Amino acid sequence: MHCRYDPQFFIFNDVVVYHPQSRSYELYRYPTDVFPPTDFHTATLLGDSIWIIGSLGYKQDRGDVTPVYRLEIDTLAINKVEIDGDNPGWIYEHSAEVKGENVIEITDKAGVWELDVSHRTWRKMGGT
Repeated sequence: MHCRYDPQFFIFNDVVVYHPQSRSYELYRYPTDVFPPTDFHTATLLGDSIWIIGSLGYKQDRGDVTPVYRLEIDTLAINKVEIDGDNPGWIYEHSAEVKGENVIEITDKAGVWELDVSHRTWRKMGGT
């Protein structure tokens, strides 16, 4: 079997805001050094922020640490967040669920982790 990569394939690094009353959209683009191209991530609303966790991304941009970004919903400012603790590694195609006031639970094929956003720490909960 021969696999071919589509040279026009492109991963975006933008945020789309939908306004239901007017049925309109706004598109916000960010510099790649602020928010790199991101796909197969989760985006979880917690308090006044959306936490963007994980990414498949381009092969040459992958690392050993789960990328985590915080999008402030009032200003649409986006910032990379450094997280300590038992990092799950480079994850994508995972699920995320709010588990309390400051905790997001991440589940992927390798296990379950809790991300405590107030303390900026990972904790492994179970799995392989």
